[in-house]
Amino acid sequence: MHDPHPPTPPASLTSTPLAEEPARTSIEPAALARIAALAVEHVDGADLAGPPERSVQVEALPGEALRVALRLAGAYGTSLPDLADRVRAEVVGVVGAMTRLHVGAVDVEFVELTPAR
Repeated sequence: MHDPHPPTPPASLTSTPLAEEPARTSIEPAALARIAALAVEHVDGADLAGPPERSVQVEALPGEALRVALRLAGAYGTSLPDLADRVRAEVVGVVGAMTRLHVGAVDVEFVELTPAR
């Protein structure tokens, strides 16, 4: 026979609302630096001047913004100010898209030149 009152599921199977605390996502500075380094690779004429751990620094600014400092090699014959602007735009766009964090500043220091591509 069919029981008109189905059994109550055990407490572990009942759904309960999540705690009032929102879940957190954290991104380590090393991961942020790697994202910025990969963004630089997408800019024609710009290369990191050494390994990412020496060429990219990320620090938190007041107000939840980031400052990214880059040591780069620029291609000979390229306008370095224009190249810096393209690098800044790429880093801000990629880091923002991948992390939803605001990049408040991208400091670019050209420390060497590479042959034109």
